[in-house]
Amino acid sequence: MSKSPHAAPLTRRRRWAHPRALGLTLGLAFALPAAGLAPATQSDAQAAKKKKKTEARQLEVELKVESFTLDNGLEVHVVEDHSTPAFNISLLYKVGSVDEAEGRTGFAHFFEHMMFMGSKNLGRFKIGEYTEGAGGNMNAGTSYDQTLYYHNIPSNYLDLVLWGESDRLRDLEITEEAFETQRAA
Repeated sequence: MSKSPHAAPLTRRRRWAHPRALGLTLGLAFALPAAGLAPATQSDAQAAKKKKKTEARQLEVELKVESFTLDNGLEVHVVEDHSTPAFNISLLYKVGSVDEAEGRTGFAHFFEHMMFMGSKNLGRFKIGEYTEGAGGNMNAGTSYDQTLYYHNIPSNYLDLVLWGESDRLRDLEITEEAFETQRAA
């Protein structure tokens, strides 16, 4: 039996668990120069920063991104990489809590959860069960200005994932039971 992708809240924000965590971070920042582990002068710090930028540039990777727009307005960006028999598909919707009216919040996150509650051809949580049953994983998250859904799955299941995503985007079924279940969450 596959586990529901919503067993735990999906949109957790990182916060300092305890004020001591901030103190520990600051304490290390002040201790490093004294221990000789960090640049001691302003010019040393600038040189280290410049060296770090140079090292970062050496790690740059060029990706051939093929971009196009479908007739329905959906923007598609593809990066092909045949070095592994797996793929990732990420669907990014430009909607989040920023789009909600004051006093009426939670709709973006609510509908993120509703996308797992079934569509015309897929029952409740079935899209996740198919992905996990094929050896993949998937999840979603809602933030300030976007909602993201993703799948990581063996490449021979690409058609299944595209079909499932198009079905729930086109024919999401919002039943009274699913609505009430998510509203109570």
